[in-house]
Amino acid sequence: EAMRIFRIDRMAPPHVGDRLADPGPVPRWTPSDDFRAQVLNTGSRMAADLVLRSQDDDALARLPDVDGILDPIDWRTFGFTALVGDWRQLVAALATVDAAITVRGPDDFREYLTRAATRLATISGRTEEDTP
Repeated sequence: EAMRIFRIDRMAPPHVGDRLADPGPVPRWTPSDDFRAQVLNTGSRMAADLVLRSQDDDALARLPDVDGILDPIDWRTFGFTALVGDWRQLVAALATVDAAITVRGPDDFREYLTRAATRLATISGRTEEDTP
């Protein structure tokens, strides 16, 4: 094992070049005042307006793995504007959330959700009358 000791009095000062580096061009993109619009890019995705209610204190942990805007309503209720590229993504995520969910809109998402629920009930072989 070789141990090396560097003494400060024997170290040379760093070499400074003759000129500074050329500055790069100024970026054309600057952060927008509307942070939500810039980061979430709501224009290219579909938005669904939901309300999530939880009996537990971990309501935030129950949110689906979906981009969106969270607006607290009270201690256990949150408005959530989900932003997705496809309704299938949102239906799959909401199926795994253990919280009461209300869909406030839009109507085309409600229709898609109803068709998906009917399809899943048909696949399971159970009807509403079979459910306790």
